[in-house]
Amino acid sequence: FYSFRINDCHDSLGDGESLPELVPTFKVEHPEWTIGPGHPYGGLRQLNFTVPEVRDLKFAVIEETFAKYDFDGLEIDFMRSAPHFMPGTEPDNAAILTDFLRRVRRHLIQRGEQRGRPIPLAVRVTESMEACRLDGFDLSAWIDERLVDMIILGSGAIDIEVEAVKKLTAGTGILVYPCLYGWPSGYSPISPEMVRALATNFWHQGADGIYTFNWNAHSFIQLPVEHERFEHLLERLREIDDPQSLRGKDKQFAADRGRPSIYYPHNQIHCILPTTLETGQQIAVPVMVGEDLTGAPQPKQIELFVGLDEPTHDATLDITLNQTPITSLMRDDAGVSSGVTPDHLIVGRNTIQIAVSRGKATISAVEIRVSY
Repeated sequence: FYSFRINDCHDSLGDGESLPELVPTFKVEHPEWTIGPGHPYGGLRQLNFTVPEVRDLKFAVIEETFAKYDFDGLEIDFMRSAPHFMPGTEPDNAAILTDFLRRVRRHLIQRGEQRGRPIPLAVRVTESMEACRLDGFDLSAWIDERLVDMIILGSGAIDIEVEAVKKLTAGTGILVYPCLYGWPSGYSPISPEMVRALATNFWHQGADGIYTFNWNAHSFIQLPVEHERFEHLLERLREIDDPQSLRGKDKQFAADRGRPSIYYPHNQIHCILPTTLETGQQIAVPVMVGEDLTGAPQPKQIELFVGLDEPTHDATLDITLNQTPITSLMRDDAGVSSGVTPDHLIVGRNTIQIAVSRGKATISAVEIRVSY
């Protein structure tokens, strides 16, 4: 596939002036095509798709690409990057992106007929239904009109609504691929255990496949000093394509942590970590475990871990896992942990309730670590 970053934000990083080599001439000549400065989110050089010339330019790129090259398909990467309209107007302008996709779809059908085989269209969008709505991605319309063949969900998120989107695509033949990111939710680089856990969760939710992004498995991507940290990702590609190959291997299930940013305004909108709790306050943190750990092979150890920023040893935490009190907490400089049994867990979304009965604590991570 040709992966088309339709509104890339890298020329807006920092003050928008620090990477002049990335700024295309048309943005210099037509600043009125861009979102511009002074908004709560969005890069100042990102394009505004209410401008007809912007849509025409992007369509012309697709036309030229498929006239020159024999790609198998097209991916429109909307996650590089929202917003595609003036911040706050995205839901009202969703029909503009839908109409743009109609135009692209018609062209790909025509080009496919000319070359004698179809050209499928994939889109990459935000990880949840609500985030898609806020970004102006009308998934229901795209699916109902069969404008796309594949929907790729997410960019850097752990908790991805695969199951919800699969319900929309049922009976349509449209494929749903969650994005397995190279450093999700600030876990950089992603560990082998977390790769396996996320892939397990995606398959559990009915994913048709898995899409990787920022998967820096090759030495020429990173500086030599960095390569050792990422090289395991090449081996992970041999594991994640088959749910059965993931059985009996160590996993690190985790909650999302982080907040929407100016370049990803609606990513992780449901994320609640990190959170600072005062005495008497509590939070409920969901962690998906897409595997039945009561069957064979049995894990040697299952650990519930709650990460704390600058742990204060005088803080008292009361923790329950799926309403079962966790009483034997071990504390170290990273946080608190306790061994749990497979019977403590459910297949699907587990709820970890954390309350502070004395002192103050900043909850930075919640994980379920499985070792064999």
